[in-house]
This record gives sequence, structure tokens and C-alpha cells, in this order.
Amino acid sequence: SGSHYREGQSILPTQNAYLKFDGVDDYINIGSESALKPTEELTVEMWVNPDSSQNDYADIGGGHQNNQGYVIQQNAANANQYYFAYMMTNGGWSPNTLTTTLTANSWQHFVITVRFGSLVTHYLNGASTGTESQTLGIYYSSSEPMHIGHGFNTSRCWSGKLAVYKIYNRALSATEILNNYNSQKARFGK
Repeated sequence: SGSHYREGQSILPTQNAYLKFDGVDDYINIGSESALKPTEELTVEMWVNPDSSQNDYADIGGGHQNNQGYVIQQNAANANQYYFAYMMTNGGWSPNTLTTTLTANSWQHFVITVRFGSLVTHYLNGASTGTESQTLGIYYSSSEPMHIGHGFNTSRCWSGKLAVYKIYNRALSATEILNNYNSQKARFGK
């Protein structure tokens, strides 16, 4: 096993692989299955290495076309400052004042846990960076797909490297998140 790889080269062992997004037209449609759209609790966990330049409202992931679903989105033009927002059951978007700033060109373990109608919590490298109260549940359209690398349209494609992107239908505990960080951090030089 080696430690130096070229862009586009097949990587062995495969656990060292990551996805590279160009911010222009790279994204993954992961489908519209109900398992990707939990209504009570959600955790999105990833190892992320963002580029320094991002599109306004760049979306790391989610799906919020046609005013539905959720998204992990850059805060307007504030490069690499991200929030979690979702379409609430009353037809409005959830508050998105809680942001986490990611460091460009560096691997970070970024996790968002959600208890719809209650709390959103952000974690960075195993530690909580804050919580935000929510009051209403989430609304999804059953036919709308979820994405990695964009959430609304391709003008909001995200730029950087991404690995270990996981969606859970429950809110992981702080202990579980710290354990995941500690068990994976050596791979990312932490």
C-alpha cells in the first residue's frame, strides 16, 4: 500500500479513496428513496476537505429542489461557512443561524445531527460546535432526489474532496460521533 496518489488514479486499498468535486458540474444523485428522507431524526456524517473557492450557496449535500427537503449549504458568499436548513411542514425554511466554518484544503470530520422540530447540532472533529432550536417537522416530496455535491441546482455545486459520507435515520450521540472521529482520524492525518 502506498501513500501517494495521482488525481483519477485507482486507489488500493479502497478505504483510502475519496470523491473530488469541481464546483462546476460534479455531483452524485443518490436517489429519492424514503430511507434517505427521515422525518424524525437525521445524522449526516462526512470527512470533508473543501477548496478555498466556492460558489455562493454551495451545497455539500441534500435535496431542496421545489421547496422541499434539507440541505447542508454555504452561507451565501461566506466561503466554507455552512449551515443546515430544511423545509418545514408550515411551508417555510427552518432557521439557519448556526454555522460551522470549515478550513480550506484540510480534512475535517463534519457531522450534523437533527431532531426535526427540536434541535440541530453541529460537530467538528468530534466536538460540538453548537446547537440551534427548531419548532416544526420537515416536508419532503417523495419524488425529489437527494444529492451529494449539490442540493438545489448545479449553479450551487460544491468544490472539494469528500469521503465517508453517511446518512443515518437517527441522531447519533456525542459519544458515537467522537468514537467515529477517533476510529477514522488516522486515515486523514489527524
